[in-house]
Amino acid sequence: LFIVVLATYFAVMHQLKGALGAPNAHVFCPFGGLETLYKFLAGGGYIKKIFPATMILFVVVVVLTLVLNRAFCGWICPLGTLQSLFDRIGRFFKIKKVQVPPNVEKYLSSIKYVILVVALYFTWRIGDLVYGPYDPWAAYTHIAGGFEELHDEFLIGSIFLLVGLIGSLWIPNNFCRYFCPMGAFLSIFSKLSPTRIHRNQETCINCKKCDKVCPAQIEISTKPNVSSVQCLACGDCINTCPVDKTLFHSIRGKLPLRWLVYGIAVIAIFFVPMFVTKHLGVWKTNFATAQEIVMDDSGALNPYNIKGSMTLEQVAHTFHVPAKFYLEKLNLPNDLDKGRM
Repeated sequence: LFIVVLATYFAVMHQLKGALGAPNAHVFCPFGGLETLYKFLAGGGYIKKIFPATMILFVVVVVLTLVLNRAFCGWICPLGTLQSLFDRIGRFFKIKKVQVPPNVEKYLSSIKYVILVVALYFTWRIGDLVYGPYDPWAAYTHIAGGFEELHDEFLIGSIFLLVGLIGSLWIPNNFCRYFCPMGAFLSIFSKLSPTRIHRNQETCINCKKCDKVCPAQIEISTKPNVSSVQCLACGDCINTCPVDKTLFHSIRGKLPLRWLVYGIAVIAIFFVPMFVTKHLGVWKTNFATAQEIVMDDSGALNPYNIKGSMTLEQVAHTFHVPAKFYLEKLNLPNDLDKGRM
């Protein structure tokens, strides 16, 4: 919830202050690191709208997954949190959950891998964020921009967002389960993680409460441990289990992790690298000057890269063209505040 609030704040600030005032939505999404990975490895550069902080975040999330399974999905991802909230709203109003048949679930779960491959292929080939207009999180972060911006730039992403949220009243975390490309990528790495949710078969009373609350609809009550890559490591099953120490996070089934220990480990692995890289001056989330915004890959100034949020003063300074020239050509009043417009 804290991360949802923080991400929402950054999103609104970006809409109000523009490219120089606050980071854009893609900076704090680890999928942006995967999208720019090819360009980064090939020449050390970044796709537009992606910054070093995004690559650091991507690496951190991969490490977190390798150590503690899909903890990012279950504990941190703000879009996952929003879906969980709608899932809980549905449970509060006793909306009956749709139990997707296992065979159907299997095929639906494969969609996200197709989206991952297609998105990366075209992104790496074109060198642009082609998934952006289809990204529900990008749509969410542009809500403050108004309906017109959502309709014109993020229509498909907005549909995904509505399906993910409203659909979670009946099918929990449906976007995570069926459509999320980052979830698909992390599920591959989760197979390598030594951490799983384990079930003590001797103390289990087979009440099946864990099955009912699982957002991925995994039949936890029938397994000694949850090995499914669909598991979000959220711990809802552990929280609802009526018998103490029957369900728990564990490393290879030998080292049990209490929820508090697991949570502290998640927070440490996720946030400590951010503070360290920020202290070292590596963590960068935004453009330092307007010149960086309008510069193309060759280093030349490109007027087509001028953003609507840039002030007349910034444009004039960057292109070394007096502000008076713009005022005359655009028929603007001479007393215009050039530092705000």
